[in-house]
Amino acid sequence: MRRPRTSWLLLALYSVFLLATTAYVAAHRHLWFDEIDTFFVGTLPNLSAIWHSLLLATDGQPIGFYVPVHLSYLLFGTSTLAIRLAAVIPFWLATLVLYYAVARRTSAIYGFIAALTPVFTVAFQYSFEARPYAMVLLFSACSFVAWQFAKEGRMRVVSVPALALTLTAAIYVHYNALLVTLPILIGEIAYAFRHRKIDVPVLLAICASGLSLILLLPQIRAIHVYSVKYWSHSNFNTLSDIYFTLTAKPFVLGMIALVGFGLWAALSRDRSPQIQADLNTIPAHELAASGSYLLLPIACFILSFYTKALHYRYVIATVIGLATFIPFTLWIFRSRLSNVTRILCFLMVLNLLYTASSRVRRPDEDDWGTYASYAGLFDPHTKAIYGSDKALVLGDGPFMIAAKYGSNALRDKSFYLVSEEHFDNNSPVVFRGLQHAVHGPFHIPDIKVFEQAHRSFLMYDPESWVLNQLVAGGDEVRIISHVDGRPLYEVNLKQ
Repeated sequence: MRRPRTSWLLLALYSVFLLATTAYVAAHRHLWFDEIDTFFVGTLPNLSAIWHSLLLATDGQPIGFYVPVHLSYLLFGTSTLAIRLAAVIPFWLATLVLYYAVARRTSAIYGFIAALTPVFTVAFQYSFEARPYAMVLLFSACSFVAWQFAKEGRMRVVSVPALALTLTAAIYVHYNALLVTLPILIGEIAYAFRHRKIDVPVLLAICASGLSLILLLPQIRAIHVYSVKYWSHSNFNTLSDIYFTLTAKPFVLGMIALVGFGLWAALSRDRSPQIQADLNTIPAHELAASGSYLLLPIACFILSFYTKALHYRYVIATVIGLATFIPFTLWIFRSRLSNVTRILCFLMVLNLLYTASSRVRRPDEDDWGTYASYAGLFDPHTKAIYGSDKALVLGDGPFMIAAKYGSNALRDKSFYLVSEEHFDNNSPVVFRGLQHAVHGPFHIPDIKVFEQAHRSFLMYDPESWVLNQLVAGGDEVRIISHVDGRPLYEVNLKQ
């Protein structure tokens, strides 16, 4: 009885530490570009207004993502922590579900490796970000456990519908989560091949989750405009970057070495107990499914030829494969790899402490579309901006940050220029949809209309096409100062 009690105590300590850390970061980190979009849409008066906003292509996330965000807003207000609770809680729960999925087949230490794996990957970033990826991770993990139960024949009257519901929930918080059905389907194929039997109810549950997309067709048609000019490139370089971004490179290399050892041991003629594989406790179809999660980036790459969207966060459920397949493999060869397991678990605990403490010390990052990147823009002592009554043209990053954190004076003079002839990204689509959601000034005029009203203005971190058009047109564009390392321009249009 001592070991189970110890496991529960460690889980409790881990939960308190993880929740305290992610909640602290969520409360002290400024919202960045995408999260500000979440904020403006999620704080609309009701779900009907949110649905109408999504039909204007203000965000590419389905309505399901905004249900918990809006509920958190109604219950707890508009603080950054309140908006991000829909990430903090799901990420924590996802790690516990992964612990359970692995520990029930193996033992507690392997379950802890599974629970700590998401923190070892870039998925930790989404434990305190108001976007849907933590929820995708949670529902994907839950669908795997529901499928485990269904294949065991346990409570199938509950587990099969739960499989359909969790897969549907994942899809309803992010469209690319449709790919999560692929590993379950591969596991079903492996089961059918091994047992010479097709599990029709489970297949129907998988199909039902996919068919549920029919209800979201109006928004899918609305956001298809994103495919015209998507910021991420769909190519083999992006695909390879996904694998090395989702996990630390040493972790990937360690996984390859581990799988290689497993294959060698399985094929070796030496059947000594030291390398004998134990396949009795982990069904082959579960191994097939858990390993297939690692193929999700490839599936997303193929899908991107239609959607034009390819990014590591769209296949965050790949982490499910890392969190299950690696401890499963360690368990199978535990007679030889027991020391490797202990060392790996110890290193993961150290990583949790280091990663969490690093984010607590510095909640904000300095990158495009973040508050820290444009901090000087909000400093009233920046005389070049606040000492002038001229209009200020901003690029999409600082414009969105200013819409959330700028003073009334800054927002009143800030403009984001659009043109029917030139655009670099989909920000004009998002901004036009947000006009009805943002309280206060939110100026996005056509460049020709703007130039008629403003013959002289300031410009900071503008869209490249705006700067190029002004220079090519012979207008006077000169640098008058630098703010956060970026030039602040003064523009005088030629007569």
